[in-house]
Amino acid sequence: MILLLPVWFIFSFVTQLICAENVEMNKEMFDSLTSSGIWFVEHFSPYCHFCIAFAPTWKELTEEETGLATTHDIHFGSIDCSVQGDLCHEHQITGFPMLNLYTDGKFVETYKGPRTKEDIKSYLLEHHSKRSSAAAEEDTTVQAPDSKSTTTATATKDSPLVKPNPNGHSVVFDAESFKLATQDRPYFVKFYAPWCPHCQHLAPIWEQMAKELTNQIDVGEVNCDDHRDVCHQNQIDGFPTLKLFANGQVYEYSGDRSLPNLITFAKKMAGPIIKTVNEAQFQQDLDPNGVAFIYLHKDESDAADSLLEGVGKQFIDGLAFYKSTDQKLVRQYELSLQDLPLAMIVKDGHYFLYPGHQFESAANMEALTKWIQLEKYPVVSQVNPVNAQELLQGERMVVLGVFGKDDQASHQQFRKLAEKGTGRDRRSRVKADRAIFAQLDMDTYHDFARQAYNIQKNNAPAIIIVDGKKKQYFNRDTKLNLLDIQQPQTILQTLDDAVAGKIKGISTLSLPARLGQHLQQGYYQARSHSYVTLAGFTFLGVLVYKVLSSKRKQQTRSSVLPTTHQD
Repeated sequence: MILLLPVWFIFSFVTQLICAENVEMNKEMFDSLTSSGIWFVEHFSPYCHFCIAFAPTWKELTEEETGLATTHDIHFGSIDCSVQGDLCHEHQITGFPMLNLYTDGKFVETYKGPRTKEDIKSYLLEHHSKRSSAAAEEDTTVQAPDSKSTTTATATKDSPLVKPNPNGHSVVFDAESFKLATQDRPYFVKFYAPWCPHCQHLAPIWEQMAKELTNQIDVGEVNCDDHRDVCHQNQIDGFPTLKLFANGQVYEYSGDRSLPNLITFAKKMAGPIIKTVNEAQFQQDLDPNGVAFIYLHKDESDAADSLLEGVGKQFIDGLAFYKSTDQKLVRQYELSLQDLPLAMIVKDGHYFLYPGHQFESAANMEALTKWIQLEKYPVVSQVNPVNAQELLQGERMVVLGVFGKDDQASHQQFRKLAEKGTGRDRRSRVKADRAIFAQLDMDTYHDFARQAYNIQKNNAPAIIIVDGKKKQYFNRDTKLNLLDIQQPQTILQTLDDAVAGKIKGISTLSLPARLGQHLQQGYYQARSHSYVTLAGFTFLGVLVYKVLSSKRKQQTRSSVLPTTHQD
């Protein structure tokens, strides 16, 4: 009996481990545990924002469905690819999160369906049913296929693949057709309501887009009045909402709903994240006003596909990613084969080399990601609803030029200022010290410019320096003169003074919010002197704050560009 206790203890421990909500795996555990049963394994990186967004769903799924281990022999596991890099490379993980299905130690497939608890559970139960049926058939006598079945199989195998969007129309979905369609290949889907005026305005543009994308990308639409369940499952909270489903990922479009921009978005998101090109293709594809990342390498032995896919997914809506083995590109940028593999960013007619040459591990991926964050902006960025929050509320100072589309003189002068400023800043490798130069179109966003920065339309062209982190901006130099596009050196000096804290900024917060900010600062100052002072100060501050809040009539200032579309 005593000898049996250790055996029982080990058996009990392993049983509890296998029946746990989610088993965090290394190679040994993976090989051992997945050798029997059905295992649904998440490969992820803690640095991937898609993984972070999916984490709550995964946690709820694995906690709520623990019973599947007992009733259906279905188990859940996860592999952190930033730690288990070799294992993820062995599993050919090309992006995060990647959900793989394994049965009795063998890889079955990568899950491509919607990432909801309900859809994943249905998928797993369906696989269990197929597995059970296959096992039952193996117990019966296997008959040779007749000529009819052989002909059918051959015809199916040899039949050509159906091209996407063959008729150039937007397919009208119900719940079942939506689920089936979005599992197989990229689909650009409009979720709408018939009574919505923005939806009505978009309708002819959407149909024209579908026509333009004939034989290229599938296009569909869901009427949320008729199919509320589909829209609820896809977290639709406004109309119209446009989402592209591709490779198990969902990308929501939040830009301008013009025909060219919709087509550009669809083609970019539906295509490969990393585009393989030669020298001619790269030059043809390169946007002179955009930013491109390119990885140059010798052959497949240093392709670094897994790392590049993981990094590329983090910047899929901002940068174009390429890879090439073309020696013409190596020579064009005055490099040699001994420099390979290497990564660089090309923008505004210049190229910037990544300082490292290692692209194998999770640490390499993190370092490369940080470098791209530093270099991803062009010399002059255009503020729009998609990037406004990142630019105007980010960690880096932004020199913001506010002028109209037709003010070409100001555009040219601001670009010269930006080239001088970014060239000067390049000596710093610290993200916070690298300013961003951006333009705001006064014709389109004059209301925002007035509300956020008190810039009237007749004040354009105007220059301000935005400190999004501290929610303030600067519009005057140390001599209290308004910043002038004609005085570039003064603007750059004011930027230095703002970074150094030598000048006082103007808050973008409303009056009550500013008061709350001052109260918080006063709290720490008073605490270091006297608790009596603290109590009195806090009481007075709360009283004043409540009075101002109750009587406040003014509109709260906004430091983020409105994302609503004036359709």
